[in-house]
Amino acid sequence: MCKTLKTGEFPEVEDALYLWFLQKCNRHTPISGKILKEKIIEYDGIKLSCDVDNVEPYKEIFQKVIQKLSSTPDQVYNADESGLFWRLLSKKTFVHREELNAPGRKIAKDRITFMPCSNANGTHKLNLLVIGKAKNPRAFINVNHPVDYKNQSKAWMTNSVFSEWFHETFVPSVKTFNKKHNLSKNALLILDNSPGHSIENLNHSFIRVMFLPPYVIPILQSMDQNVI
Repeated sequence: MCKTLKTGEFPEVEDALYLWFLQKCNRHTPISGKILKEKIIEYDGIKLSCDVDNVEPYKEIFQKVIQKLSSTPDQVYNADESGLFWRLLSKKTFVHREELNAPGRKIAKDRITFMPCSNANGTHKLNLLVIGKAKNPRAFINVNHPVDYKNQSKAWMTNSVFSEWFHETFVPSVKTFNKKHNLSKNALLILDNSPGHSIENLNHSFIRVMFLPPYVIPILQSMDQNVI
């Protein structure tokens, strides 16, 4: 009997789902049909919520900027933050068969904001930026922690926090990296249009900041491609 392999109606979604499936398999994570269905709905929802018509025009602008700066992938960076409830436990638990219920507990909602930043080919990964509420966390006393820590009253990214990170951490780090690898001093930092990223405080002589257009971030932002 002859069988024909048909191409799916949405090949981009299928490719993304297959890549995600392989990553889970490498981590020995069990995957069921229900989990696959939920993931494909998530990917399809992301695609539908994006303004795909803005993708190609932005890519053309991006290429012109790269050519103008004569930048290599080593000199193109992306940074993006996300929230983490680091003490939040699962709402469900196992109980002994002789128990009718398990004792309740108050759900901890201690939150931090973290932000990875890297160049396009991964040769320069900056220390993770972590934003917490405490000015001097006790856990950091006498510890050489591998993160760039900032504090903010709500552990959120703000213009002042991002500006401080940009000028005191990002710029010196990029300058050192370019000099070490005999690259030109120019660099490009790509950001989304989050309220915490203000262009007024990000002016610099040899580092240019470029913002992604709205509604295309899930497609174009590097840190959204399973990095975070």
